[in-house]
Amino acid sequence: MKKIFTFLLSGLSFGLLAQNYSVYQTNNSQTVNSATLTNGSFITINTSVSTSSLSPTVSTFKVKMVNNSTNTMTLSVKRQIVYHNPPLLLNGAGGIPDTYFCFGFNCFPSSVNSPGPADYCILGPSGSTVAPFDNSKDNGTPFVLDLAEGLVQGKYFVNYTVFDVNNINDSVCFTVKYNEFLSVSENTDVIETVGNLYPNPTTNNVQLSLVLKQESPVKIQVYNSLGSLIYNGIEQKLSGKNKLSINCTNFNSGLYFVIVTAGNSKVTKRLVINK
Repeated sequence: MKKIFTFLLSGLSFGLLAQNYSVYQTNNSQTVNSATLTNGSFITINTSVSTSSLSPTVSTFKVKMVNNSTNTMTLSVKRQIVYHNPPLLLNGAGGIPDTYFCFGFNCFPSSVNSPGPADYCILGPSGSTVAPFDNSKDNGTPFVLDLAEGLVQGKYFVNYTVFDVNNINDSVCFTVKYNEFLSVSENTDVIETVGNLYPNPTTNNVQLSLVLKQESPVKIQVYNSLGSLIYNGIEQKLSGKNKLSINCTNFNSGLYFVIVTAGNSKVTKRLVINK
């Protein structure tokens, strides 16, 4: 299966916009071949299923950081697994499916979410022609993101935050989305519109507006970031304009997916609980 890369620049902000460096997708020779990755960027990658656990199919995404300032800069990265189904094997043992990355001197096992100081990337001043002048300590290895697919195609969201070690607010946060969430395709034969969840993020209750084209049974379900169903609302018959509420009091902090089903229509919304 051919890998497909799609960039969706979101208006969401995950930190202060980096002023001193830029982050790009790059090819094997570190030639920039895409637009700048900005805070809130989503990168969608369709993976190929592995036919053998001994020789898994690996999807690779390479990143280059460019120093725009006149001072040497030290960068690190933090990874967060937002959603994985089936579960990734994140024990560092090399089983599939799993995801790992290379940064600085080394490639790290799947159990590592952030490199240590010895593997920070040091960037020389803009225009420098002596090491360090590229995006890594070993002067030639870009920041590489890998996902080894399992024997069945999985759905994964993996978040990466690149940041200045000496100014953690100077950061770029982007999410790599492997395949589609829970294979839910939006079908709006019955649903006319589903409003944004409000408030979002929330600490307890959340509301959304729903407009139906015709009378239909409606049900709301909420899945956590591991794909587990944690809220299964009672199905009710509705029509026209509606305002629905979800009690999130017992939800832990984190990312959730709200699925609204009306007849043969399904729409998915992202929900953040912040307590």
